[in-house]
Amino acid sequence: METLRYPSKDLTLILNICPHYREPIFRLIEKNWDCRWIFGENKTDIPSCDTSFMHSVKTLPLEKGKVNTWWLRGLRRILHLSSRKDIIMTGEIKFLGSWYVMISNRLRPRSKRARIFLWSHGWNGTEKNLRNYFYRLYFGMADGLLLYGNHSRNIAQKEGIDPSKIHVIHNSLDHDRFINIRHKMASGYSGAMFFRQWFENPSCPTLVYIGRLSLIKKLQQLFEAVAILKAEGRECNVAIIGEGHDKETLLKTSSDLKLRDNIHFFGPIYDLMESAPIIYNSDICVSPGHIGLTAIHALELGTPVVTHSDFSAQAPEAETVIPGQTGQLFEKNNIEDLAKAISRQLDQNEAIGRDAVRNKCYEAIESWTPEWQFERFKTALE
Repeated sequence: METLRYPSKDLTLILNICPHYREPIFRLIEKNWDCRWIFGENKTDIPSCDTSFMHSVKTLPLEKGKVNTWWLRGLRRILHLSSRKDIIMTGEIKFLGSWYVMISNRLRPRSKRARIFLWSHGWNGTEKNLRNYFYRLYFGMADGLLLYGNHSRNIAQKEGIDPSKIHVIHNSLDHDRFINIRHKMASGYSGAMFFRQWFENPSCPTLVYIGRLSLIKKLQQLFEAVAILKAEGRECNVAIIGEGHDKETLLKTSSDLKLRDNIHFFGPIYDLMESAPIIYNSDICVSPGHIGLTAIHALELGTPVVTHSDFSAQAPEAETVIPGQTGQLFEKNNIEDLAKAISRQLDQNEAIGRDAVRNKCYEAIESWTPEWQFERFKTALE
C-alpha cells in the first residue's frame, strides 16, 4: 500500500535525545512528513533508537551551561530558520536552544516566520513567582504546545495560554509489540502457577514493581503497606524488577518487617519478553512514588496500577490510573491509605474478575498509543 505523505509539511524536529521507546511515533512522523531530525547526544541511561529509517538526521554534542542549562553545539550553524516551515522542539525551559530559536523566529518578519511547537511536560503545578513568570514567557512564545497530559493543559490555560494552541498528545510505548506479547502470555502459565517457583505461598495476590531500587521511589512504603495487609489477614507477595544502590537497605527493610518470604528481588531485566510474564501475571503494579512510563507498561499488559494522587509530583502518565477502572490512587506518603488502595483494587479484581480488569486496562491505553499520538500531531500541525 502506498505511503500517504503530506508534502506541504516541511518539518524539523529538534529533540534532546532519541530514546528507543519513541521509535514507533518517530516512524509514523517520518513516514508521513518530510522530516529533518536534529538530536542531542544521548548521555543518559536510556537506550537510543535506531535512526536508520530517518532520511535526514543529525546528532549534535550536548553542552551544559550555567544554572543547569544546556545547549546543542552547532545548532545555529545548521538550522537556517529561513528554510523551515514547522519546527517541533523539546519544550524544556532549561534548553537554551529553544529560547534561541523562538526569539530569533520572533525577530523575523511575520510572513517569514516558522511555526514553532514545544513538545513538553509543561507545567506541573509547583512553579511559583519568578519561575512561573519565565514559564509563561517561554511557553507563550510558541505557536503550539504538544503536552503529555491534561493536568499540564489545565494549568497552561489558567496561566493565560490560548486553549487553541494547546494539544494533549500523551505518551506511548510500542503498542503493536505489546499486543503480540499479550497473545503469547495468554497461552502460558498464569497466577499462582506462574509464581510457584519464587514464593512460599504463590496463591496470594502478587504486587509488582519495576524500576530503580532507590529510596526516592519510596519502595519502603510498599513494604510497610504489605506488612499492614498481612497483619489484617490479607497476605500479598511482591515481585521487584530492577537494580539500584538502595537494594541492601530494602532487603533489610523486608527482613525487619518479616516479609522475606513474601518479597522476591528478580534483579534487572532488560528483555521485555522476560519481564512481561511477571507483570502480566501480577494482580497490581504498585509505584508508591513518582510513576511515568511504568504505568503504560503495566496497563499494556493488563495490570492495574496503584500510585499516589498528587499530580504536581507525578509524571503525566499517572493520568492513565482511573480509580475503579485501571487502578487506584492514594494520598501521597500515607502508608495506611496505600494499604487501603491496594485492598480496594484486589477487591475490584475479585468482584468483576481479573480478565474484566485486564480488558479495562487495554481499553484505557488506546489513547496512549503511537497511532493516537500521531493523530494529535496531525491535528496540531494541520
